[in-house]
Amino acid sequence: MNKNVESRGRVVARLVRLLQQGDEVDRCSAAAALGELQAVEASGVLVEQLRDQDLDLCIDAAQALGQIGDDSAVAGLLEALAWHGDGEVKLAALQALGRIGSAAALEAIKPLLLERPQGLASSFTEGWDDWWDLQLEAVNTLGELGYQAALGDLEQLLEQDEGQEIEVPLLKAIAQMGAPGVASLQRRWPRASPRTQRRIAAALGHSPLPEAGETLLALLASPHDEVREAALRGLAQRGGALPCNAFLEAIDDPSPAVQLAALEGLQTVGEAPLEADRARQLIASPAAPVRCFVLRQWLAQAGEGASLDVVVNCCNGEEEAVLACQLLAQMGTETSLAVLLAVVNDPARSLRVRVQGIQALAQRGRCEPEVMEALLACAEPQDGVLCQAALRALIALDPAAEAAGLDPSPLSWVQQRLVGAARAPEPTTGPDPESNAEPEPDLIPLHALESVEAPLEPPSLDEVLAQLTTHYPAQEEAAIAAPLGSTLEAIHLRNAEALVAAEREPATEAGDLLPMVEALPPELAEYGALVKHNLGRIRSPGASQPASVPLRVVAAQVLGEAKALSSVPLLLGCLLDDNAELRQQALLSLAEIARAQPHWPGWSEALGPLVTQLNAGSEGVRQAAAQALGALSLDGTRVPLLAALEDSDGLVRLQAIRALVKSAGSDPRRALSPRLLEAIRGCCDDNSIAVRTAVIEALGTLAGRMRGADGVASQTLELIVALGLEEGGAQVSAAAKALAMLDREAASDRLLAVIDGEDPLRRRLAVQVLTLLQR
Repeated sequence: MNKNVESRGRVVARLVRLLQQGDEVDRCSAAAALGELQAVEASGVLVEQLRDQDLDLCIDAAQALGQIGDDSAVAGLLEALAWHGDGEVKLAALQALGRIGSAAALEAIKPLLLERPQGLASSFTEGWDDWWDLQLEAVNTLGELGYQAALGDLEQLLEQDEGQEIEVPLLKAIAQMGAPGVASLQRRWPRASPRTQRRIAAALGHSPLPEAGETLLALLASPHDEVREAALRGLAQRGGALPCNAFLEAIDDPSPAVQLAALEGLQTVGEAPLEADRARQLIASPAAPVRCFVLRQWLAQAGEGASLDVVVNCCNGEEEAVLACQLLAQMGTETSLAVLLAVVNDPARSLRVRVQGIQALAQRGRCEPEVMEALLACAEPQDGVLCQAALRALIALDPAAEAAGLDPSPLSWVQQRLVGAARAPEPTTGPDPESNAEPEPDLIPLHALESVEAPLEPPSLDEVLAQLTTHYPAQEEAAIAAPLGSTLEAIHLRNAEALVAAEREPATEAGDLLPMVEALPPELAEYGALVKHNLGRIRSPGASQPASVPLRVVAAQVLGEAKALSSVPLLLGCLLDDNAELRQQALLSLAEIARAQPHWPGWSEALGPLVTQLNAGSEGVRQAAAQALGALSLDGTRVPLLAALEDSDGLVRLQAIRALVKSAGSDPRRALSPRLLEAIRGCCDDNSIAVRTAVIEALGTLAGRMRGADGVASQTLELIVALGLEEGGAQVSAAAKALAMLDREAASDRLLAVIDGEDPLRRRLAVQVLTLLQR
């Protein structure tokens, strides 16, 4: 016998025993679990619970029997429906009978339409009668199953005062009764009020019979707009062979609502596009939805039949203007370009319309000077959404600009925004020859002091980044906890932190660095001075860039979306900025590019700066650094990510766990690395639920590679079970998924042992995990 079948049999048997012998809560959870598992073999025991004094158990048992759908339960459910005194139990039994749908069940349901059930209390509870719920459920069930024997009772209920409150479901149920039901509605509608006629039209939309379609066509002659609209929508809802002529004729209806229903009906039946004359007629409709429909039709036809002057006139209302901008992009004429530029440059326009205009300029795929001018004007930080749309449009137009020989290209222009140039950079004239003052050096890499003869010149960005990288050698896992070899090596690392402007208060930064600097021997005093210099340069007001931080943040985001490798050095350069938001976005963008091109050789140069940010940034920066490291396919990422599991911020730890799992890839040796498994398991006591859930997910992802390692797999299984059964149940779903990937049978046996234990909370959570595991 299949092992999964045997395991399922043991689970069902244990749940049945729990249903019979457990406490009240255990029994309810066992009944719900048996229903979820659709355990037919448990039907008899569940029927017995319908007579229990615990109302919650009765309801859970009835619902489980409905999920199982076994005919053998009908008799017990009918008994509960007939004799149980509680309205909620009766309702649960009725719903279960409806799901089973046997003839005996339907015949037992029918009397509920007109007769109060025996034993049901006649008093109202908080102004509500439980019989009303039973009536409505009976109406819906009998209609869905098309039980024609109930038609007379449905018609009788419709005539009573009680039936007026549920007229809509009653009419729908009658329409679902086949030809007799449709005939009943045909007799009813001529003498009905406009409101009821509208409801009859909606109900007939649920009948596929030709007679229903004929009645709906007759309702199109109603003098009431709402009735004609409902008739058209009912015709469209029926599907199949529809009378297209009826929709076409209704387009000329004086009511805009009817016109729109006719147009949408034509769209539903796949009728040929509107004729040009008819479209020009409808585009002049006073109803904006009708005009928008025509614009969408023209868009679907790539602008065929659209008139430029008409489209231009539609640029007034917001929804129409958005559609018109898309059409103008398709047309591609000089006039359409002029209109789009007017829309984009008009500050009185809504933000949504201007953004759509920008997108339309990008869609055209041409980079005329006036287009570039308009986009550059919108790429200002005053409105982030508009600026972002403009930068994206510039990136989209970069291929066309490159083909046209445009210099600088849109991509390079956006990159200039990122590095801080408020406009395209002006040619540099060099230092003033008349000045004898030496320029104050900028950020200094540590290697600049290694030769006393070397002048202290401001380093280039590449030099700084290279320096940050050279001091992060590839390490083995065993070296993760090794102390730094010397005070000088420690200063190397602390200098890197200063270079990237750790997001801390100046006093805190100085407090971290100064004791180390002051403890240096005299021969290393120059190194301490260098660190102080770098920290001061980053924190000084003069070090800020001329372009605003919001603009640079948006530029960093857009460049990440563009995924151009040429942006990588500039994004790495942003890690030298003193603004945490910019550094965080630069890291996220680097992660985007790395996901798209993970095997680019140049990523090895980024490892040092990313590791520094992982250890020296704010919480958000460290989270983004962990994501970026996780996107790289480099061996050197594992050691810093393992260290990040000790970070004070829970989200950093969570990102580190996910990045470590990703770095393991499909290599079984790396997946089963003792250091990796030990580190992830070490987070099982984390105070963050999100981190503990990430531990479960990580172990589940690695589970398939553990199957051959019995000791590793058994330890992992125990840990996942323990985490899944933690108080609150937040990790139940994650635990079930992970256990299914690891060993479903062994996990079921372990959870069954928990059910046999003394802890009631763990028992109930074990039932939930078992249910998900066996489903």
